[in-house]
Amino acid sequence: MGPYPPTLGDHRAAVSGRVIVAWRLVSEPSGTSAVAGFRTFHEGEPRPPTWAERERLQTLRDQGIEDVYVEPKDAPNGFWEAILVTVHHFLAPSPDSTTASHVWRAWSEEITYSTGKRFKTDPKLSFENIVRSGLMITTEGVEGGTPGQRFAAIEHLLDVRGESSDPEFEDRVNDRAGYFRVGVRMENGRFIAIMSEHLHTEIVQPTLLLLSDGRFAKVDGLYRKAFDRVLSGDSSGAITVATSAVEEMFRVLMPSMNGQTLGPLAEKARADRIIAPAVEEFVKKLYGLRPDSDAHAGGTSDFDLAMLAIHLAGSILLYLGQADA
Repeated sequence: MGPYPPTLGDHRAAVSGRVIVAWRLVSEPSGTSAVAGFRTFHEGEPRPPTWAERERLQTLRDQGIEDVYVEPKDAPNGFWEAILVTVHHFLAPSPDSTTASHVWRAWSEEITYSTGKRFKTDPKLSFENIVRSGLMITTEGVEGGTPGQRFAAIEHLLDVRGESSDPEFEDRVNDRAGYFRVGVRMENGRFIAIMSEHLHTEIVQPTLLLLSDGRFAKVDGLYRKAFDRVLSGDSSGAITVATSAVEEMFRVLMPSMNGQTLGPLAEKARADRIIAPAVEEFVKKLYGLRPDSDAHAGGTSDFDLAMLAIHLAGSILLYLGQADA
């Protein structure tokens, strides 16, 4: 088994409930708007919304919450059920397949290795209990699974299937996350948190594309780890890792500065005209978000600050990527 990115379950998850605002609107033929289009499940072909779907969207519009996303902790049961049926269709081996027992055994070994917990039930049933109900029935007893552990169960299944990502599967998962207003998306085989579709599309996705270049492998790992940390409730850690991603990007562009921290790196980059003076000051302010997460202002949350740091780091990484072009 080759190396994989860390799953969300590799970090302890304790996410507090809150709302996440999303801004993307997709126009429907009628002139009304909705946060998600409608397609057939098996083929993914566009289709008109059903009566129940139209009613639901209208109710959300009437309540003024059409574009409000919730954290995964508060995702409705329907979201998890939709994700589970998507997994069974695209990823899970057929029950009568000769490889089914091997795949589920490998999944059980992988998640036990990751969590240090041995599950008492059949691997397939353990998987369904975790994803559908958030229940982890182990030799130590029954405990509630965090959102990160529920997502990690799916990520491990992708890994043991030998698929770092499955575009069709990811497309269906992201479609359901949008429909159920859950602030999470899957990118390249791993779930990441989002605050808004606009920020995700304009900053996070281009950043991940830039970092897919082999030269930036270490930067990519750090940037992805920031999303894992924020979904695990470690906001200070997320800010630290996002800052480390920017530091590593500077080191890639200026190998002579290997080992230096953000301040000296930004100063050297400004002296070498890689960045403008104003950008130097902007970059240095990333450091200031860490103490703010320990004593944030009223009306904000640790999650807000962590996501701000992640998006600021993404913007800086994109800027540096253009300077390197």
